[in-house]
Amino acid sequence: MKKKSKDVDQRERVMKHEDRPKTFDFVDKNAVLDIEATTEYPVMYRALGTKPRAEHPYNVYNDIRSEPQAVKKTLEIVGVDVRKVAAEFTRREINHIVSIGMGTSQFVGQAAGPAFWEWAHLTTEDRDSVEALITDKPYDYKQIALFSYSGSGSTFDTISATKKFAEKGAYTIAITSIAGSPLTKIAKDTIACVGGFDTGGSDTFHYATRLAASLALAIELGRERH
Repeated sequence: MKKKSKDVDQRERVMKHEDRPKTFDFVDKNAVLDIEATTEYPVMYRALGTKPRAEHPYNVYNDIRSEPQAVKKTLEIVGVDVRKVAAEFTRREINHIVSIGMGTSQFVGQAAGPAFWEWAHLTTEDRDSVEALITDKPYDYKQIALFSYSGSGSTFDTISATKKFAEKGAYTIAITSIAGSPLTKIAKDTIACVGGFDTGGSDTFHYATRLAASLALAIELGRERH
């Protein structure tokens, strides 16, 4: 039987926080030389623990190829958490969803938003995590849900905004690719997707997995509410 590669195996399970790459550390290195060498070894690749590739198959290509399997496995495992979150929506009488994230993570909320209205008749909005942190809106916090999107689960601004919403009484859900990450310890509930970190720095497959999990939640909420 052909042995699966480490990257393929990763696409079939949820990565734990303690298993994340730990190579992004300039404290004991010459930071100037590392930064100047980004043409040969990009800083993002150092953060991901990925070796640069100068020929096909490139790292992003492998991320794209792994996307269908990562989405399939995510949908297979998130059912229990999705049903738990949907039941909590009903119990709390949630009537509005605020999605936050930085960069690509914010785009997940943008893409998923229409499904929550079409399938569950829930209004949504997406906000940059920094904007959500520093700007107050007149929410009835006890009746809103905050979807905190962070692939790593360690995005500082998203964690800070989640703390703010939790303190005001919102129902907070971490939607991430890393189980046990700092964000999951702040949020009330978590939906953890398969795949861990991508290898090409493009957020390719864990954008897709978090979107798939969000759409699964929208479907479940539609069942709960109709």
